[in-house]
Amino acid sequence: MQVIQTQSLNVWRNLAAEEWLLSEQAPEPPILFLWQADPAVVIGKNQNPWAECAPGRLEQLGIRLARRVSGGGAVYHDPGNLNYAFILPRAAYRRDKAFGWVLAALHRLGIPARRLGRSGLGINSLKFSGTAFCYRGARVLHHGTLLVSADLEKLEQALSPPPIAIRGRAVPSERSPVMNLSELVPGLTVDRVAVALAGEGPLVAERFPDAAVRELEAKHGSQAWLYESTPTFEADLPTGRVRVEHGRIVEAGEAVQLMGCLFRSRDLSARLEGNPAERILTLGL
Repeated sequence: MQVIQTQSLNVWRNLAAEEWLLSEQAPEPPILFLWQADPAVVIGKNQNPWAECAPGRLEQLGIRLARRVSGGGAVYHDPGNLNYAFILPRAAYRRDKAFGWVLAALHRLGIPARRLGRSGLGINSLKFSGTAFCYRGARVLHHGTLLVSADLEKLEQALSPPPIAIRGRAVPSERSPVMNLSELVPGLTVDRVAVALAGEGPLVAERFPDAAVRELEAKHGSQAWLYESTPTFEADLPTGRVRVEHGRIVEAGEAVQLMGCLFRSRDLSARLEGNPAERILTLGL
């Protein structure tokens, strides 16, 4: 197993690096990529950001929104969270074996972790890890989070959606109570967990091709990827019911001035006046 670690805390860049490894690296040898990020909410490929969080509020809090190439639910990242990504040959991939690698590392740290459901890790009913998967060509991406010493108060705040009704076919997150690994092992650090995950392999600094990763990073930070990739949905705004396709309003009832507008508070309120504009701003869309 080749173990790569980056010092970058840019969530868009690190997700871009994962995608580059998945798309461009040879299937062998297997790779374990370890990284952290500044505060961010990362949603699954087929999710609706407005059903998982309040993007406008995230901006005010200095929390980035990101969308990954894999499925699954929304997760919170900050420097107290360790992200791991296995890039493995598809022909040899066994999900239980990948989970087993992570569980063995945690057991070596004295943490009696176990599988929770299809894709979680935790203890009793408390979850500290979510996992997602992506298959591309001859490779598989099996990646997940490990809450080591994350800000759980900010996590709860970041993963709170706006108080409006949203109906659509986007994949919803399964909300679970969470915990930090440092609650079990006082003083536990992300670096110590990274070393345990690496096993006997040395941690190698990343050496990705700048141009290729920059191009993918631009995609990951783009409006097209973050918002316009959202599955069609309907929402109840103070102005009435609207229908949203590719992140933009296509039906707005009597509020015709909202037609074609990106479904974000600052964009919507700019087309309205008075109380409706103020109410939409407070939603944090």
